[in-house]
Amino acid sequence: MGLYAQLTLAAAFWFVRILVIVMAIEENALEHERPFNPAHDIFVFGSNEAGHHGAGAAAYAVKHAGARMGQGVGRTGNAYAIVTMSGLPRIREEVAHFIDYAKAHPKLSFFVTRIGCGIAGYQDSAIAPLFKDAPQNCLLPLGWRDLAELRAGLEPSPKVY
Repeated sequence: MGLYAQLTLAAAFWFVRILVIVMAIEENALEHERPFNPAHDIFVFGSNEAGHHGAGAAAYAVKHAGARMGQGVGRTGNAYAIVTMSGLPRIREEVAHFIDYAKAHPKLSFFVTRIGCGIAGYQDSAIAPLFKDAPQNCLLPLGWRDLAELRAGLEPSPKVY
């Protein structure tokens, strides 16, 4: 392969990589009432057990919220990891642990992403109801309010999944 072809291939690779990062940032900003604020929020994201945060919201958590590679469960840096790659029963269990943690820390603000709905492959309709008991200090994705009877009194979101 010639030098020109190698340079073109490298440029295409970096263009796609940057585009994916920009799209992830925009998606996180659009699915909530406000963007994630690393100085104020705990970024809640889906993870795998081993804590290999290489893509999606997990990679964003490493870069912007101090999540540590190798820690796949619980509070890590200014983030909170919920295992989503080990089946729905495990997700239920981990969401329950997270809700207990959020209730025990009412002065913290938790920016909950659409955990399990990206790489793990679950539908919002399967995951959103798991957060029905989330306390008020959890900022949930807008569309989840339409899929479950979450916290009485919240206005329906304009975004539909």
